[in-house]
Amino acid sequence: MSGASETPLDLVGGPWAVIESDPGVFTTLLRELGAQKLQLVELYDIEPWAVDHLHPHGLIFCFLWQGDAHRPSDFRDPAADQVWFANQLVDDGCASYAFLNVLMNCPDVYIGQNLTEFRADTEQMSPVMKGLAVSNNEQLRHAHNSLARYGSKGKEKAEESTAMEEDETYHFIGYVPAHGKVWELDGLKTGPLEVGEYTSHKAWMDTARPALRMKMERYGGSGANIRFSLLALVDSAYEIASDEYELVKKAKSTVERVLGERWPAWREKVS
Repeated sequence: MSGASETPLDLVGGPWAVIESDPGVFTTLLRELGAQKLQLVELYDIEPWAVDHLHPHGLIFCFLWQGDAHRPSDFRDPAADQVWFANQLVDDGCASYAFLNVLMNCPDVYIGQNLTEFRADTEQMSPVMKGLAVSNNEQLRHAHNSLARYGSKGKEKAEESTAMEEDETYHFIGYVPAHGKVWELDGLKTGPLEVGEYTSHKAWMDTARPALRMKMERYGGSGANIRFSLLALVDSAYEIASDEYELVKKAKSTVERVLGERWPAWREKVS
């Protein structure tokens, strides 16, 4: 055997930078990865009046991380095997891991050819192997790093207007409805954590809301010292408005056609 030391094998690929919990950043990430007709918006409340009209596909929760514990039995739900879930294997990639864990469980949205193929290729993998597949995917890492906060050096810290302690670490997790249940998707946990069942897909937020309140109370701070943000994955407002505009144009054409058949001179009477 040679006495020369061998270079250790890097299984997780290259470094990942810090990105901010900002709806514009995540929406740009969607575009970079090829997803269409989607955007991220910030939620300032979780009550029905603030959320239900948006019809969110999933949520991304960013909070000041503290260790918590769950029993191994919490992750033994057989239905969890149907949920696409990747373990976070790089220190500063939690934003994209949470983002992907949500996006990959939204069957009714177009996520682009590359992500569709990636989901199919990794569907039968374990969470750890999915995590490795994410960390070694050049397109995902490049898209993530292209949105890095200026001066980022690899610690997941939220950018606040006031000075924060250097050892404070922020973490991203996801919430998504899938297979009749709402799931909390934390890449640092062994698997998806069931939040509860829902009776209607449109009302899944009713199941998620109590769990979100508990998270906010435990990790979010209080008063002016709020240390969390909540983003919702929703249909693009531009696309919704464009579709509505096209419907109005079609309705207008239909009305004009009917008027032309019954009253050929109707345009002359319209000022």
